[in-house]
Order: sequence, then C-alpha cells, then structure tokens
Amino acid sequence: MKLDLRLISHLGQSEVFIHIGLRLSKVYSVESATRSLGSDASGCLTAMVLDAENRIYAPKLPLISIIPNGITAGRSILVKGLVTGKHRNNFAVNLCCGLLTDGLHRDNIALHVNPRFDSEHKLVLNSLIDDTWGEEQRHKNPLRKGQAFMLRITAFHDLFKVAFNREMIVDYAHRVPMAEIKTIQIEGCVIVDAVEYFAAPPTRPLNGLSWTPDSGRSRANVQPFVLRDKVLPLRVPVNYKNGYPMISFTMTVLSYPHRIEMDLVSGEDIAFHSSIRFDEQAIVRNTLRQGKWDKEERLLDIFPFQPSCTYEIEILCFPELFVVRAGGAHCYNFSHRLRVDLIDTFSLKGSGRLLRLCIE
Repeated sequence: MKLDLRLISHLGQSEVFIHIGLRLSKVYSVESATRSLGSDASGCLTAMVLDAENRIYAPKLPLISIIPNGITAGRSILVKGLVTGKHRNNFAVNLCCGLLTDGLHRDNIALHVNPRFDSEHKLVLNSLIDDTWGEEQRHKNPLRKGQAFMLRITAFHDLFKVAFNREMIVDYAHRVPMAEIKTIQIEGCVIVDAVEYFAAPPTRPLNGLSWTPDSGRSRANVQPFVLRDKVLPLRVPVNYKNGYPMISFTMTVLSYPHRIEMDLVSGEDIAFHSSIRFDEQAIVRNTLRQGKWDKEERLLDIFPFQPSCTYEIEILCFPELFVVRAGGAHCYNFSHRLRVDLIDTFSLKGSGRLLRLCIE
C-alpha cells in the first residue's frame, strides 16, 4: 500500500496526522514526543513508545522517530547496532527537520551519516537542503559488514562530532540550525539494538574553569594516558596533586554480570568506591577509611546498565564532589570525604571487559 504522509500542522506546534490512502489512521502529538514511528514487515508505519529514559529498543527499520525535546548543544544520540550487509551496501542515520523523508519533496536533513560498503568503502557526511544534497564530506569507513558498532552524535554550538566505537571522531559543521531538527531516521543494511538520547551534562565550576561540551580539559599540557583491551582487574596510577584528571573508559558488560567496582584509592584508603551491582539493581557509593566503610549511598530509582552492552563511563572531579557520567549523560554524584590530592591509584574490577581507558 502506498503511504502518504501529510503534515496537517507544523511540527513542534500542534499535531501530525498520518494519512494512509484515504483513511485517517492515527494522530501523533509532536509536542509530547512520546511516540516514535517505525515500520512493520509490510513497510507501513507503526507506533512505538519510548521508555521513561528516552530509549528505543530493537526498532524495526526503516525507522523515523521524533527526538524528545529536540537537539541542543551538549546533547548526544547513541545508536547501537550491527551491520548486516543484506540487500544494500550502506546504511544511513539522518537527523531530519520533519517526517517527510521520501518522495519528490522531503524535509531538510541537517546531518546525513552514511557508511558505505561498496568498493570505495567510505563514510559520507552531508546535508539535504531544499531537496538538494550539499557537498559530501568523505572519510574512511571504520566499519565492516558483520560488525557491531556504537555511533554517537554529539551536538555543539557550531558543529556535530560523529564517533564510531570511540575510535574515529569526525567534525561536521552545521549547515541547518539545530533548532529545526525534529526527527531521527535510520535505514539500510543494519540491525539497531537501541537508540538512546542523552541530555547535556551539568556545568559546574572547576578552579575557575567549567566542564562543558565545549571546554578544554582541566589540566593543561598533560599528555593522556591510554590503555586498550585489558583484562580485569586493573590498577593504574593517577595524580590528583596538580589538578583534576578525567578518567574515561569504554567497557562491555559480561553476559551474566555480578558486580563492577571502580575505586579511587588513597594509600590504604578508598576515597571513592563505586559498585555497580547487577544482583541488586543498585549503584552503591562509599568511602573506606582506616579499614572501615563509611555510610553508603545508593542509587535505586535508576539503574542504567544492562548485560552484554557496551558503555562509555567518565569520572570527573570537582572541588566538592565526583561526577560520574555514563554514555554522556549524568549518572550520579559523590561528595568528597577524604583529601582528593592524596588519591594515587584507579582500580577497576568485576564483570566487564575493558576496551579502552584514558586518563587526561
């Protein structure tokens, strides 16, 4: 059946009517941004409900989904999936300005991310404006058929940063205002496990500086310390005497996890102990001093980790507290209980496989 999409009123102002043939079949509220549109086996659009944490799991393709609250600087979108290579030699993730993505007239595409698996094997970035494609930005394609991947698109004031598996990061300057972006579209030779939306991280003072998506790191002229593909447990030295390093790592949770523990160690004490407990569906934070545990803090209402998934975790230090982010989104805080400048070791152990660790 031929699908005819008609926008009865403008996106972001009222409602969108999905018209199939001559029959009005469904009404979707754009302002609430609580429903997404996917396709069933026949190619017709179907409705999917986002969960409370703004995630879509295992959507059917092709997918077009309203982006909750739009795109602003610091916001990121994470797409997890698998390149299949079936029927097509490419796939596309598009940030669009509406629901019209096919036909003679299409809404603008602010960002077109298009890995191609033909003889050239290129990653192409572009924009569609007034039904005309702009100049292609071409890079080496970091993916191969049959490979699992994580695509992260992070918005900045003047550009997007596009990262695949955190190994390849390219910049793409805005050609369409971010405020006009309303939807995400995914199609092609790919299976999508999840689409996740993350808000901009909070901005807090740090010795006169601020942690923002556009800011530099807190310690000038310090070369990053990087490890890859290490077996847990792991202990590495860290230095908090001359500034606050940021610790970031990419880790895949095992299929049947028990716990993952992150510790910032100060001699015989643990200044910051963070225990991700899959058996309790809780994140426990505490301090060990003189051989005794302090009063623990727990995160019970939100547990963002799942077995067999890969996560990027960041540990930031501020004058008053530690901040932990997962997937670019703020996860939890922990106020200092011991002197930060005495921290000398970072420890990571438990039910995970470390892909990359960076201290900078």
